[in-house]
Amino acid sequence: MYHSSMLLRVLIATFVFVQYTAQETSAQDTDTLQKAKAEAGVVFYTSAGLEEMRPLVDGFSKKFPFIKVELYRSISEKLLNKILTEERAQTHRFDVVLTNTLELDDLIARGLIGKYKSHERNGYSERDMDKEGYWTNVQSSYYVLGYNTKLVPAASAPKDWPDLLNAPWKKNFAMDREEHNWYGAMLEYLGQEPGRRFMRQLASTDPVFHKGHTLIAQLLAAGEFSLAIVYPHRVESMKKQGAPIAWVSTTKPIIAEMGPVGIASKAPNPNSAKLLVDFILSREGQQLLRAAGRIVPRRDVPPLSPAFEASRLDLFPLSGSVLRRRNDIAKEFNQTFKTQ
Repeated sequence: MYHSSMLLRVLIATFVFVQYTAQETSAQDTDTLQKAKAEAGVVFYTSAGLEEMRPLVDGFSKKFPFIKVELYRSISEKLLNKILTEERAQTHRFDVVLTNTLELDDLIARGLIGKYKSHERNGYSERDMDKEGYWTNVQSSYYVLGYNTKLVPAASAPKDWPDLLNAPWKKNFAMDREEHNWYGAMLEYLGQEPGRRFMRQLASTDPVFHKGHTLIAQLLAAGEFSLAIVYPHRVESMKKQGAPIAWVSTTKPIIAEMGPVGIASKAPNPNSAKLLVDFILSREGQQLLRAAGRIVPRRDVPPLSPAFEASRLDLFPLSGSVLRRRNDIAKEFNQTFKTQ
């Protein structure tokens, strides 16, 4: 009886706590919503593709028609410079920014990103969020091996990175001429000296270089070469359109790059900014990103393809230490592969 009584009291206390928390969250959401209606707008800066961001913005606008979204897109370096220029001029324009980890880290270090722990973060793993609340990962990009299925039967495709060193792939493997992030992360995973030894051996196979992973995937599908480093979400999209292209899921590791979102510390529209971030992180927002072809990290949203199930992949996150040393890594990459 004692144990039953104790269990009952624990269950009642838990129910009361959950109800109180839900009411408190609802009250906070209502207050934020009312203040956002008064703001009536939100400025959203991003370095992600417009084909992915536009459906997200449209979905938000449909849900909150009284909030006008001003969307600005540029590559990450130019976006950072724009924000810093505006900060120097004391013209604080942006409310929400979704960009690469390196640029967001820079903005955090300068005090330009504030903390916001959205209740939607409950749907994410700890590795996909900053514990202080500065950012949450919205979408991921993986660096994988892709191959042309007309030129390479699945059984003959490389299973791991060292397989690239075999004779059949000499002058028949392509990568971005600025594949610096992959290079630095691979050295971090393999160890600096073993990693450099692998890269020197890879350079001796005379890889083909182009600029841009989308272009490389298109040339791979066209049969310009047999193998390449590509983004698998692009491969899956091209496969649906009939392209003869596939990707390898067994490499150790698969380098994973995050796309984090944060709110400006001096946001002109802080309440609308919270609603936008909540929506981007919500199940609805993540489903829209997935439908646009992105790999999304929210746990209750099934992956774009079963092959993207994180537990099946040897994922290795692109670290801040690699990103902060990008200039030195770029120089070493260029020397190793003689790209300049």
